Amino acid sequence: MHIAGFWVVFGNLGHGCKLILLHTLDIGLILEAIDRHKPTMLTLYPTFLAKFEEHPLLEHVDTTSVTKLMTGGSLVSSSVLKKITLKLGLKGVIQVYGMTELGSCIAYSTPEMDDFRSAGKPGPFVEIKVVEENTRKALGPYQHGEICVKSPGAFKSYLNNPKATAETYENGFVRTGDLGYYTPDGRFYVCSRLKDLIKCMDQQVAPAELEELLSSDPEVRQVVVVGVPHPEYGEAARAFVVPRRLLQPGSHEEQREAQRLRDLVAGMSGRAEWLSHYNQ
Repeated sequence: MHIAGFWVVFGNLGHGCKLILLHTLDIGLILEAIDRHKPTMLTLYPTFLAKFEEHPLLEHVDTTSVTKLMTGGSLVSSSVLKKITLKLGLKGVIQVYGMTELGSCIAYSTPEMDDFRSAGKPGPFVEIKVVEENTRKALGPYQHGEICVKSPGAFKSYLNNPKATAETYENGFVRTGDLGYYTPDGRFYVCSRLKDLIKCMDQQVAPAELEELLSSDPEVRQVVVVGVPHPEYGEAARAFVVPRRLLQPGSHEEQREAQRLRDLVAGMSGRAEWLSHYNQ
């Protein structure tokens, strides 16, 4: 179980807030709760946001009481956050970055932060560094590496698994397994899980960055990018796209749309990030 659920519940109780809990995650029930209880903040996980923003019933419910959105748990497209911010008229979005082993929240953005790509700044008593994956040396601003965290809320060990504990801890820091970087003003950005990186042409490609680019296209409803074997490059990126318009499989229109998206990526990224249409 993720610790975030406990953090949300007890965080609200500690501040004396009214908390509305639903027995199941259903958009209709959420909208009904908004209409009945008039909450000021919504807490939704990233993969649910796109479905929520596009739901036809959303336009028929008074959501003016909702001024803030909190989300976290996985990477979220900035284009989705922009759309839901405009549709609901939000005053701010709070993104939370954390993991159960570190006692939940590591970093978070504030409603005033206008960069939807950022995971925010470290929380109180939290120390974050970015290290080079192989040399393990600390990196400077804008340099991509593994995010490592030291926190008083960090776990002691995995139960009956000293090997996993030793692999997770490094000089007092917990290895998150996330690829990211930070800016001079202390904002952190999470790019991908290290294990999800695509090894193409001796370069590391983050699927999440390609997903972010493709999801910004108005014709794309949802997208996921994965690595597939390639005879020359080792691996290559392949995108699986859900279009907003219904396209007949195998039709010329579908082929043109696929090529248009490949051209979009090719025009805005390096050669190793180009989408593959090689069939195994």
